[in-house]
Amino acid sequence: MLGISRFECASSALGLNALLRRTERVMWICFGLGLGMHLSLTRVGGIRTQQKAIKPITTQFVKRQPRLTKPLELKKRPRRKQRRIHRKMVTVRARGRHEGLARPVQTAHVAGSLAQPIARVSRSVWFERDRPEPRAMAEAVEGSRDPRNRVDTALELLDIQALDTGQHHALVIVDPDDERNIRGFLHLGIVYSETIEAREQELDPFPEGHFCWKLRGLAKVVDALNQYTDIRADIWPRYSFASRELFKTPWVFVATQVPFRLRESEANNMGRYLCSGGFVFADVSKVCYMPGYLALRQMFEDVLATQGLVAIRDWSLERLRDDHPVYHSYFDFDGAPIGYDASHVQLYGGGGARPPPEEVFFSYLESIPIDGRVASILSNKTYTQAWSWWGTSKSSLAGTPTRQLQFGVNLVIFALTQEGSITHRLMETLR
Repeated sequence: MLGISRFECASSALGLNALLRRTERVMWICFGLGLGMHLSLTRVGGIRTQQKAIKPITTQFVKRQPRLTKPLELKKRPRRKQRRIHRKMVTVRARGRHEGLARPVQTAHVAGSLAQPIARVSRSVWFERDRPEPRAMAEAVEGSRDPRNRVDTALELLDIQALDTGQHHALVIVDPDDERNIRGFLHLGIVYSETIEAREQELDPFPEGHFCWKLRGLAKVVDALNQYTDIRADIWPRYSFASRELFKTPWVFVATQVPFRLRESEANNMGRYLCSGGFVFADVSKVCYMPGYLALRQMFEDVLATQGLVAIRDWSLERLRDDHPVYHSYFDFDGAPIGYDASHVQLYGGGGARPPPEEVFFSYLESIPIDGRVASILSNKTYTQAWSWWGTSKSSLAGTPTRQLQFGVNLVIFALTQEGSITHRLMETLR
């Protein structure tokens, strides 16, 4: 008995190698037959004949002269027929009796504007029994104006924030009955002079830079406006004295401690700004430093001279009275609050000590009025450093500059609301 492996099956007897060789033989025979038939057909076909390309279909447009189907005829112009219109006048008489007293016919006219002019005119006509006899009575026309010359709330229905489109830098509305009821917006541009900055870097190099601590003080004044008032204030990019953007900002802050003379283009532009409603607050940025004070005085003389205004003849520096409206435009002050010159008072206030000749102490501020409007206020009290350093570790004075910042708010609001200012003239056009 033959042994059978457990892995054998019915297909184990097939010779796979023999089948593979047979299949390969048939495949090569078929391949040879196909190749032979292909070559024979190629020979029989011969050389390909060259076919001519068919021309594309073209369309020819023929323009023919128009043919008249009807002869040209001239027709007569029709005449308008005249018609007679008969009007029939009918007299209508009202039925009424003129007995007793009739009602008076009243007509009132009231006009209002920013300055609150009030006009009342009334006319009364009485019909008597026998014949009517008109009697006219007119009341006196009265006008009332805000004695503080401010923009009031006659534009109460005006959405002041909707006008903040970037075209104007400031718009405010003030209630004449409540000086603290003021609302609007203010984009305070940082105005700089290339001449002043160059001189400050040349004569007094400062590691942090003069512009940085001036900007710090200005930013604190803007924060005080947002804190104490309903004016939405912020700081816009800075621009120079010679820029056209100068005429859009109602309040310009200039602070320096070095002698300088403005360029002709800067002086001319600043002079036109002051004479057209602008306001400049100039402050000596070094405590009681006389050269800086004299340089600022010379700046005003130069800029106003470009507009034909001569010092003493056309304008002069006047001492700001303690009851001036700038001290009551928002917060109340008895006079100019002390600035960073408080350190000067502590140093030379007692014992008979005298300051050096280049230092001078003023207990008051000075103004430059032009045509009855305060165009500038000059300070030697160094509010710049009070706003920037007072209350920090770099200051020798204790406490916080709360009153000094409140006075900064007064300066800005006074510049916005005084008659003839840039903002006041702008609000006049919105009546």
